[in-house]
Amino acid sequence: MTGELLPDVDQEPPAFGEAPEPREFARDPKELQASLRRHRLYPHKLHIVTEGESEVRLVVGLFEAFAQRAWEGSGLEITDLGGDRLDMSRTMLAGFGVYADTVALLLDNENDVERITKQIRASGVVPHMRVKLCEPNLEEENFSTGELIALVAGIARARRRATTDRRGAEDRNGEAQRRRWPAQGHGVGAGGAGPVTGARTRADR
Repeated sequence: MTGELLPDVDQEPPAFGEAPEPREFARDPKELQASLRRHRLYPHKLHIVTEGESEVRLVVGLFEAFAQRAWEGSGLEITDLGGDRLDMSRTMLAGFGVYADTVALLLDNENDVERITKQIRASGVVPHMRVKLCEPNLEEENFSTGELIALVAGIARARRRATTDRRGAEDRNGEAQRRRWPAQGHGVGAGGAGPVTGARTRADR
């Protein structure tokens, strides 16, 4: 109405009769990240990289136990490499470094992991990278044999439940399909002629 631009959303509300603070709202990705970080609103604080599923479960479980909150919405992300594949994951790590405040490598100190992590750090492709190499591995370094057995059993149960749920859904879908055939006049036997028999009957007529 007045022809004046409203303050940007990251500007402090001006006092009555005063001009707003002359700070432009972020209009490109880097400025947007800086603005969100300045207001403690940036959603990607830390991206953790581990070797496999067991490490993911341990990290998420420990976080939720100590933080007393859900992992979702925490500003943390975690990715497993699916095994000892660090050397083939440099491009992926560089991508994490673009948007995450910090990238943390939580890996077992085996094979060439130490040498590769030093190379990645020296290359500078991941600006803020932290490395924790476990001896001999994350699980044995932090948990007893009994706790590890319980963890593996929990993973197995979760996988069995997922498989059972998937098969149950497939069975229910198949049963629903079978029930629809007679209702549509395509049943076999007492429920009606099948599609081939029905075609022959029409041709005989």
